[in-house]
Amino acid sequence: MSMSQDEIDKLMSQTPGATEEPASDILKIFEKMSRLYSNSINNIFPILIETEHIHVEPGMSSKGQFGAIIESQPSNSTYFTFKSPDLTGFHFIGMLDLPIALSISQRMMGQEGETVLTEALISALAEAYNNILGAWDAALAEEFGYLITHGELKFHETDAATSLKNETGYADDTPTVISNFSINIDDLQGGISLMISADGLKQVYDKHPSSREAAKTQPTVPTPTETEKVPTPEPETMSDTTTADTSPRKEPEIPTVRFEELAPHQPTEQPRGIDLILDVPLVVTVELGRKSLSIKEILELVPGSLVELEKLAGEAVDLLVNGKLFAKGEVVVIDENFGVRVSTIISPKERIENLR
Repeated sequence: MSMSQDEIDKLMSQTPGATEEPASDILKIFEKMSRLYSNSINNIFPILIETEHIHVEPGMSSKGQFGAIIESQPSNSTYFTFKSPDLTGFHFIGMLDLPIALSISQRMMGQEGETVLTEALISALAEAYNNILGAWDAALAEEFGYLITHGELKFHETDAATSLKNETGYADDTPTVISNFSINIDDLQGGISLMISADGLKQVYDKHPSSREAAKTQPTVPTPTETEKVPTPEPETMSDTTTADTSPRKEPEIPTVRFEELAPHQPTEQPRGIDLILDVPLVVTVELGRKSLSIKEILELVPGSLVELEKLAGEAVDLLVNGKLFAKGEVVVIDENFGVRVSTIISPKERIENLR
């Protein structure tokens, strides 16, 4: 069910009043998600591009129609889309200025001087943002209280407006919320953005613990008006009911306070922010070697047949994470179990080269 423009205006409104509180809560969730997004970038980019001089600062959130928002962005912007199916069925859209995109991807590749994003540079950007979104997933999982993973990341290089509409299903008049960030990499300044449709943001809010708490507190509002009629004849029963009401409400508040106190302590222990992606599940495999066989050779295989791999004895084996080469090592035996002693870690540049 889509939201009307009046509902979107209320969603982004900051005016006080009882009717505006739910909309204000929805906006607060998006602003908090935006801060977690910028924190993930601040923690991951310095590791990938090997510089300490990078900073992302979240700005103000705003609303508008999708077509107008895209037209207002710099003409040389780079866009990508992804989904978080655990939060919403709508697409998130990310944007970054072309100079920023070139700086990040070329540093990862060890290149310089490019003025357009080549296929290899886009692959580098995709790897960078997959790492960032993995950290963001972990931060959101802590915020929402359950496992969150993002879907496929897709960059849109040409005719971005049309490509984005085809990918997301957004129309020019789709109400959209956008958060803009400023980013500094050494002496380079630029901008990045994160946006989602208002309908998608409402779905995100509905899955946040605060929305469920708000729904629980709403039925308790009329109870004080009923008890206000009782105090004159029986003041003692009034005090009994109040103590009974307040005691269960304090119990659920205890864990929420403790969790919020723990959050700032994690970055201080590991300022690089590696702790943000420690819970991201990865599949690690060891590849001993490969061999190409014809259909005839495969059909001739019987128990006891030997298949000679295209790898020399003693040669380092490949360690893969999610199907991507990240290290090499040698096979060892540990307590009657096979293991691998890591001998070489593949650099980000070499990993990108393997994707070409």
